[in-house]
Amino acid sequence: MSEATRVCGVLGAGDPARVRAMAEFLGLGTDAAVHQSLHLRLVGAGIVRRPAAEGQAWMFSTATPSPHRWATAPVPWQQAARDADVAGVVLSPEGRLTLHASISGVQPLYVQILDGAVWFSTHLEALVRTASTALRPDASAWAAILGAGAPMAGRTTVEGVRRLAPMESVTVDVGGDAGIGGDAGIGALGDSAEAPGGQPQVRIRREQAGWEWEDVLPEPGLSLEQVRRRGFTEETIGALRAQVAAIADAPWQPMLSGGRDSRMLAGLAAQLAAESGGAGRLSAWSTSSDIGHTLEELTGARIARLLGVEQRIVTGRQDGFAADFLDYARATGFQASFHVWLMPVARQLAAQPGTVLDGLGGGIFLGGGFADEAALLARRPTGAQLVEDRFARACKYLGAVHQLLRPEAAEVVTARAREDFMQTAERYAEHPQGATLTAYLTRTLPGISMAPAAVLGSVRPTAVPIMSHEVVSRALSVPHEARRDGAWYPDLMAAVHPQFREIPTAADLTGVRQHKRRGATIETARWYRGVVMDSPAAQLVGSRLVEGSAGDWQRQLEVTGGQHVIRGLALLALWWGEHHSRVADADLSELWNG
Repeated sequence: MSEATRVCGVLGAGDPARVRAMAEFLGLGTDAAVHQSLHLRLVGAGIVRRPAAEGQAWMFSTATPSPHRWATAPVPWQQAARDADVAGVVLSPEGRLTLHASISGVQPLYVQILDGAVWFSTHLEALVRTASTALRPDASAWAAILGAGAPMAGRTTVEGVRRLAPMESVTVDVGGDAGIGGDAGIGALGDSAEAPGGQPQVRIRREQAGWEWEDVLPEPGLSLEQVRRRGFTEETIGALRAQVAAIADAPWQPMLSGGRDSRMLAGLAAQLAAESGGAGRLSAWSTSSDIGHTLEELTGARIARLLGVEQRIVTGRQDGFAADFLDYARATGFQASFHVWLMPVARQLAAQPGTVLDGLGGGIFLGGGFADEAALLARRPTGAQLVEDRFARACKYLGAVHQLLRPEAAEVVTARAREDFMQTAERYAEHPQGATLTAYLTRTLPGISMAPAAVLGSVRPTAVPIMSHEVVSRALSVPHEARRDGAWYPDLMAAVHPQFREIPTAADLTGVRQHKRRGATIETARWYRGVVMDSPAAQLVGSRLVEGSAGDWQRQLEVTGGQHVIRGLALLALWWGEHHSRVADADLSELWNG
């Protein structure tokens, strides 16, 4: 049975003992070493060697494709990253080493530049837990976790460890002058590199290769009716079908919620499985999204029945929420908590063969999510006004930050979250797809993508077919007006199965909650209160929660803003509980001191 992707290593002459420690943390045995030499140590599962014109090249992703995708023809890493959405490592004959991200960036790739070497891993905690120096919490990252739900601008929970942006690379040249160079780019690395005493000097260069999603412009005046007449819908679904068909590691295990994207992927998987005679082995997985009803499971059941596939429903336990939260936090490196309810199904998927299918990216690219408001656009706003509006919508939890944190802490959190958001948003202020690209880089990628990439992807290979360049580039060529509010979805769904468009989504059917959410019970409120108030995170908390009872905390958990702020505080408290012995500033005062 194939394994989930777990990769770590070092470019440059780094201490092999740390690589062994990272591999041990990731659960990798001694047989997981892919390449070991003086200046490259690469260890992992889910790594595939791919054709290279010169030297050697390896690739990996949340569901690493087969090298047969290119037959025997070598391709440069930029093409592999675009066409197969893979991250990877390239070793040139001259000894030049390149570590690169994929075009979507969904496969997390974290780096630390230290002592003339580049340490890297697909899992943040592998770097954090093996660090040789004292940890310093990244105050701006934690501000974004509290105000937006996840770090932005490539930051992570600690200073000095960064996440590579889409198409970002780090290259190590041995024998040159010590230093670091390259274009800052999206979420650029800010560390410097120096060779340790007694070792060869190295040049460490970071670069932002062209991100082609920036270059795809909507076709002017293209209406939804023209999209229909010109075959855009069929082409897009054809591209999506090809992506599913290319997943060699069967059986497929599609996630099946009450939404649109999961039913399209389940439908395509069922069609392809039937064509190969394997429909009977296909199982679709449903679980509650913990919003107080069972409509996700019930809607998923209608789709499964229509497709003739087995539906497996996994239910989370009320008394298991604390364990689910901690496991989710650890899987994401304590960076996000959007989909804690996925943990029960992730545990069951760990024992299954094949590849999980997840519909990440559908809402933002196919459904036109996070578009600029039509009323705002009608007023012909400036680029600065568009950016301000995007900030208000992306960091909407900041209202609850000011209600629940100490005033001085809330001000610092807001300022820091704003600064990191603007670093990305101002780049796309007047870009025709500015709203989409900004939302993708500040919310979808750092926060939402953690569910398939770090949680489901930590237990099974997990494919995200919608995130392929073939699908995203087609979607971006369609103007917002034709995709806004999911206008294109009925046609897309019907292209997979004619009855899909007739089955309402769980969101369409949502009314009064049928039961209390697991994340908002009085027991959960007591747990959150104890975790936060017994940690240094309590120093950020305002009087409303400091003086509040468990019932007061529960009332905050029943509203979106309060829930997200409390979850962010809990992430900080749990992170501190596991790392405090190695934190340089024991009182975490930098988190609220401007």
